[in-house]
Amino acid sequence: MLKRLLDQWNTFTAGGSTKLSPDQYHRIQDGVHISMENLDALELTNTVGQATNTQSQSGPIPGTGQVVETVDTTGSGSPVSTLLTPKPGEAYLISGGTWSTKNASSFYLYVYDGDGSTRTYVDYKTSAGILEVSGPGPLIICYPQTLRALYGSATGNNSTTLAWCRVR
Repeated sequence: MLKRLLDQWNTFTAGGSTKLSPDQYHRIQDGVHISMENLDALELTNTVGQATNTQSQSGPIPGTGQVVETVDTTGSGSPVSTLLTPKPGEAYLISGGTWSTKNASSFYLYVYDGDGSTRTYVDYKTSAGILEVSGPGPLIICYPQTLRALYGSATGNNSTTLAWCRVR
């Protein structure tokens, strides 16, 4: 098992232009089963993750930060836009955001459970501005949750911009 892992990682470095990316790291480590027989492989995976800064024990994974704008062009009703959908094993920290009120009376930010029917409010606004996503603690969205926006009485072209980074 160790030889197979090292062979896959052999073309990467801990830094520079050939640095192992978080996606490459996760793709290679996915095949390591948690068992006593694989203890050496698990320790190697942990060491490589820490050495290449592609694994986080307590904070953001370097190189995963993004600022993304989502525009909803639905022309009527109260449309819902999905803003962030983590994949299995992923968790994201939302560090900020804004809402642009062009053609909506209100904005609701929700976290939905994996079934898509259970939700909780994160923020509510009736005018454009900064989203209060930090609340009493950081807002972390992890699989199978999704982060969604609902635009009240919308007539199209409403946008939400969020900043996030992966923490797992």
